[in-house]
Amino acid sequence: MKKIPSTYRSLLQILAGAILIFLAVVLAGFFPRTPFFTRYFPFIGTLLVVAANWFMFRSEGKHLSQLGLGFSRYTVGFLFFGLVLGILAFAGGYYLKTWVSGEIWTMNGKIDYQQIAWQVYWILPTAAVQQLMIRGYCFTKLVQLTTPFWAIIISGLVFIGMHDFWNGAAIQILTYATTLFIGHYLFSEAFLRTGTLLFSIGLHWGNNLANSVLFTEGRKATSLFYTTNAPVGFMGLP
Repeated sequence: MKKIPSTYRSLLQILAGAILIFLAVVLAGFFPRTPFFTRYFPFIGTLLVVAANWFMFRSEGKHLSQLGLGFSRYTVGFLFFGLVLGILAFAGGYYLKTWVSGEIWTMNGKIDYQQIAWQVYWILPTAAVQQLMIRGYCFTKLVQLTTPFWAIIISGLVFIGMHDFWNGAAIQILTYATTLFIGHYLFSEAFLRTGTLLFSIGLHWGNNLANSVLFTEGRKATSLFYTTNAPVGFMGLP
């Protein structure tokens, strides 16, 4: 019985954290979409979500070090290791998908490397915001309140719900939801095992970059390789 007040307090803290982080994301949408912010500083939403997480940790006398967000050689190394690993992992899945479907990789003979560089920069804040929302303060509280297993399950349902996966036939919806959860599980394990959320951000960053920029259905200026007539229902992790 003595644990009941502590449990309720933790639940209220999780609820407060979720509301504050949600408000941070909504507030980011009110900032003017000027060419400067869109092109040169797309980190407004990231900073607001970081601030929301910081506030919740500080309310308990803790710091963002709980998420391993310090800029040490260890954490920054995992950020860029995650970037490379995320690209390579998606490339492997991309090759397997084309091998099963019979599609042929086509190498892009005219690549816009400057555009790729900009995409590397623009995609990072999107990945960071999603990771901070799903594996930030609320996730760490769920781990403390329950177990890592249940924290991953509960936050995984939220992660899936953040994506538009209701289009297509039932098997396509199930396949996409399963893919999302596998990605979520890997991101969560990356954070729990290394102690730094920057590793999860790097993995998400690399996956999104590979999925939408480097390996594509149909040729883009940024495509390293591309396919045509991809099977309906193949999706990455946006």
